[in-house]
Amino acid sequence: MQAITIDMSPAFIEAIIEYLPEVDIIFDRFHIVRMVLEELDELRRQLQKTLKATEGADLKGSRYLILANYASLKKEQQYRLYELLRVNEPLMKAYLFKE
Repeated sequence: MQAITIDMSPAFIEAIIEYLPEVDIIFDRFHIVRMVLEELDELRRQLQKTLKATEGADLKGSRYLILANYASLKKEQQYRLYELLRVNEPLMKAYLFKE
């Protein structure tokens, strides 16, 4: 069976299904990663709103740490990220999924 890599446009998906039904659809990595990062950032925002003021303050300014490539972070940023994830299980699970 043949496969085709496309972006996640509904129009592209419908066209492939209609005109090439025997072809497997593979979504390109860029769109998958973008979707995961958007969901991770949304979770961070929701948690920031629901946590107590002192806990929420820890999440303020953490967007870059959570969305960046771990290897590109400086050691002190990696440590701060580790501490954020250690005390926040939902965020840790989502971050591990991203990685």
